[in-house]
Amino acid sequence: MILVSAVTRDLSAQLVQVATQLDDDSGVITSAVSAAFRALGDVAVVSTSENPDYIVKGNVFCQPQCEGATAYFLVLRLSEPLRRSVAQAIADSAFTTGSTGHSRKADSLAGAIWQLLQGYEETHRSWTATLFPSDYDVTIKEIVANIDTRCLDKLRALRRMYRSSGGRERYDAFLKTREWIC
Repeated sequence: MILVSAVTRDLSAQLVQVATQLDDDSGVITSAVSAAFRALGDVAVVSTSENPDYIVKGNVFCQPQCEGATAYFLVLRLSEPLRRSVAQAIADSAFTTGSTGHSRKADSLAGAIWQLLQGYEETHRSWTATLFPSDYDVTIKEIVANIDTRCLDKLRALRRMYRSSGGRERYDAFLKTREWIC
């Protein structure tokens, strides 16, 4: 599972890192999306080069044009970057544990697999919305709240599990509390 691998890179990290990449000539919607994530309090809006936990990519189309727009059409996609630990897990499964040179062979294979997987993402969900200048921020906050409660909360719970004894049972119970998108 990709989510587990995201946690292993830094168990002590407190902030969930979300990268936003919107093709938005107006800049208005990009700003609102980033602000909505920052308003969550424990989310850092970062670039994709900073190894984020999740990526929100999208396009914004202005109607009739960005200056003086009467509407914005928004397309968003939430994804999770594949981690090197995924390549390592695949490589480890290719060899019998404890076999001669297992570690060295698996590490070598993991490197080769990672070269192929690097840059790929797992898409979790997509949204489309028509936004109006008078209330676009309401819709954006609703989408971000959905991502927060149905995705980011899962990562927060997983991180808590790794920091506490008996956390696995609480985490497993927590997973049953809602329908997840991540």
